[in-house]
Amino acid sequence: MAKRKKASASFWFKVNHLFRPQASNRYRSKLLHPQSLLVLSFVLLAIFSLFNAIRFFPDFADRVLGFSSNISVNSLLTEVNQERTKANLPPLVINKELNQAALAKAQDMFNDQYWAHVAPDGKQAWDFIKEAKYVYKYAGENLARDFNNSDEVVAAWMASPTHRENIMNKDFAQMGLAVVDGNLKGFNTTLVVQLFAVPLSVTMKNTGGEEFRLPKAAEPNYQANDLVAGERTTNANELVFSPLNLTRTFFLLVVLMIILTLVYDSLVASNKKYERLVGQNFAHVALFVTVAFLLVLFKGGAVLP
Repeated sequence: MAKRKKASASFWFKVNHLFRPQASNRYRSKLLHPQSLLVLSFVLLAIFSLFNAIRFFPDFADRVLGFSSNISVNSLLTEVNQERTKANLPPLVINKELNQAALAKAQDMFNDQYWAHVAPDGKQAWDFIKEAKYVYKYAGENLARDFNNSDEVVAAWMASPTHRENIMNKDFAQMGLAVVDGNLKGFNTTLVVQLFAVPLSVTMKNTGGEEFRLPKAAEPNYQANDLVAGERTTNANELVFSPLNLTRTFFLLVVLMIILTLVYDSLVASNKKYERLVGQNFAHVALFVTVAFLLVLFKGGAVLP
């Protein structure tokens, strides 16, 4: 019993030494000493390197990190149509053949290990659309990768002039979407393929601005709660996150711990009236708050021009 109490006392002494200014740490939290911050920096760098190294071992990464994303075809459709509604444009509808073409394009990028509008063999989105037996007048393609949420994908597309042009095109009425997880050049990722097209059977808008209607034969049979081509299934109780967000969250927690330590150190020093030959903690707090703010705002992912 005495040994357990001694161990407990030793533990709390170390915690106090780390966070509370006192004689044992020269009246400044040990965590805030330059040596401690240097060690913490090396630890963070090592953990960051470890997370990146794990991604080169897909099977292990899937088992340990449970890589996935929160992107879905239905949520992408909703987000895209919300943007079109803001511009007083009619909503896009999902087309079965375009979905199949989008899925084929995503799988082809994983199979041939490329990230481009044009495959190494010269194949383009239009070839996948034709293979899906969709006859079109003209079409468009948007690609995205490494995002975690549907709203981040659509926000990135809307921030890019060429992608925005496709989404806001008044002539496009049908769309195909695919969301596929896989390993691309050694990294687990989620690829998103968005295809647009105007069916050959559709009369385009004339110069007078008259609206066209899709003929009955061209209207897609799609319900919002249906599982469509290119949509992956996930367990509702499964913990879903990406290595990028896991790393960002870990770094954010460390930064918040330093900020709280700085604030606590200042309060204790002020209350005890310690005289110290060090700079003001306010500047350090401002710096780390800025770092935390940038970590929160940082969005991973890329769209292809």
